Amino acid sequence: MGPRRFVTVLAGLFTACGFIVGPASGSCAFLIEWNGVLYGEPNIDQAPRFGPSLGEGAVPACDDTGSSGCSHLHGNDQSIAIYRLPGIDPHVAFGTVTPWGDRQPFLAAGFFPELPGHPLHGVIYGSPRRPNERSGGWHCGDPIPGLVGTVTNAPGLGRIFGVRFEGDRVRRQGDRTAVFVDARTTVTGLDEYGLPHVSEGDTLRATVRECTASGERYKVVADSIVR
Repeated sequence: MGPRRFVTVLAGLFTACGFIVGPASGSCAFLIEWNGVLYGEPNIDQAPRFGPSLGEGAVPACDDTGSSGCSHLHGNDQSIAIYRLPGIDPHVAFGTVTPWGDRQPFLAAGFFPELPGHPLHGVIYGSPRRPNERSGGWHCGDPIPGLVGTVTNAPGLGRIFGVRFEGDRVRRQGDRTAVFVDARTTVTGLDEYGLPHVSEGDTLRATVRECTASGERYKVVADSIVR
């Protein structure tokens, strides 16, 4: 399949999923599967350099059911060329040229690009002080230490990091608490491929702050997360 035909097929696929072909939002995320793992694209401040080819990944077909992410429709996936990013294990991230021509990194779920030690932190945030979930009108309380919980949603692929904490020291939304990580958060003892990583079902201990803002907005920001 030639490049023009590939883009045409993807255009039809994304339109069916509620996408405009280009860097726009839709009901399905643009994901790439490689070695059985799904990777998602972050917003970036600058395009990354590419290294050698990794071969091809698969863009899963989407059924546009309204659920988060895409569901596989086997036999309808489309291939896309993927590349190493210099100095980065491809199990963490790789690069591709999107159908609309952008050079874009794709990140595996469960890692924390918000942390300055992540190899793509600068590409995504542009500063070791970003992101800062405690600024912009947010007022954060004193640290709440020693919370023990189970990961219900690993971060990435358009999902919020979710933890089911024991007890009632912080609010829950349903059966979990959405936990925000920023450049001031520390994550230790949960490494994979040399970087902090969490998976659904992991047990952790956290120190967090409850933050509020106008309009009765509320969120929980992590100071530290440890195994």
